[in-house]
Amino acid sequence: MLIFNRKRNDIEKTKAILDGFREREKTAIWSGAIVVSFDQEPISSGGLPWRLINLLLKVTPPQGKHFVAKTTWKVQETSIALLQPGNEISVKIDASDPNVIYPNIQGAEYMPQ
Repeated sequence: MLIFNRKRNDIEKTKAILDGFREREKTAIWSGAIVVSFDQEPISSGGLPWRLINLLLKVTPPQGKHFVAKTTWKVQETSIALLQPGNEISVKIDASDPNVIYPNIQGAEYMPQ
């Protein structure tokens, strides 16, 4: 029973963290980025095939100089083609932490590192 309770607590903590980032995403700043590189690993979520993608992006905020950011997203396999190096994509920059970059593509979610 102790293992079950510990596992449930871990799941609840993870859900709370993800919910916090989803709330912060609502106030994030729209921006553009160019995919510099990425690596991926397969995962399963809700019985669907997803990929955990670690991206290196050259982000260009609406005002200011571009910067390089690392981010991790959970991406549906059908959306991976959008993330090829050299592609320009739409992203959102977290208003309180510019190192947090949210995806603005269908079938992708930010994953805290």
